[in-house]
Amino acid sequence: MKKRWYVVNIYSGYEKKVISDLKNRIKIYKLETSFGKMIVPSEKKNENLSGKIRKIERKYYPGYILLEMELNDKTWKLVNETKRVVRFIGANVIKPEVIKKKELKKILSNIKKHIDKNKFNLGERVRVIEGPFTDFTGIVEEINSEKNKLQVSVLIFGRSTPVELEFYKVIKDI
Repeated sequence: MKKRWYVVNIYSGYEKKVISDLKNRIKIYKLETSFGKMIVPSEKKNENLSGKIRKIERKYYPGYILLEMELNDKTWKLVNETKRVVRFIGANVIKPEVIKKKELKKILSNIKKHIDKNKFNLGERVRVIEGPFTDFTGIVEEINSEKNKLQVSVLIFGRSTPVELEFYKVIKDI
């Protein structure tokens, strides 16, 4: 059977917890081959709050997750019996609606647009805003768009040291 995408309504604010619980239950019931990706459509932003730059995750659809799965009685029951899951979305609760490819592409392209917005350029000066190198500045040496990571050359004890950082942990230095 082919895996398809479905929308699941869950308790708002528990998106990551529900995905974690689902992954654990999938392993317990040995249904790994029936499930694919699980996505919380969101974007990570650096925002200035009260004079401090903070990393904030904004969910596009709070209270919803996207599941790629084969729909059968076992998988339907596993998802519906997971804590904090309300129901599958669709006209018929017993047989949920598959997300149309057009809608899925739109959601995924919104996520990709945000990632593209945050891209950095080689040789660009950046400032670290999170982690052990907070407030250090450095030069972008490498960009790994697939993993959303940068290799930044930072001066530590007077020596240039390469450090790998996620996009959201740095901002462009002005």
